[in-house]
Amino acid sequence: MKHFGRISAVVALVAIVSVAVVPLALGAKAQPSVSLKVKPAAITIGEKVTFSGTVKHVMARDTTVKLWLVWGNQWALKKTGTISSTGAFWFTAKGARTGTSAFRVTYRIGTITYQSNKVKVTVTK
Repeated sequence: MKHFGRISAVVALVAIVSVAVVPLALGAKAQPSVSLKVKPAAITIGEKVTFSGTVKHVMARDTTVKLWLVWGNQWALKKTGTISSTGAFWFTAKGARTGTSAFRVTYRIGTITYQSNKVKVTVTK
């Protein structure tokens, strides 16, 4: 009977290690991310662009997403929205001045702020 007790202890230990390690391995593949696209990337003053993207984060549903105008290390908040239940978000904006501008989005879960890639919009007369 002692032999079966040792086997049970080993099986229990393997089960505990599996429960602890498997979520870590799965979590490494499912890192939170946010992507941003803009269409069209070139417009004339007064025309609209659409910023859209996807958030991959298990807790992001119904979270605020913010669209920022970025130049250097300066950021200006342009719009806020909500991440849908599918992780999608979108904004529309009109070109107000000529030139090329960079944009990105952010969202926050707890104390961590996630940010997207930058996209550029060129506005001409």
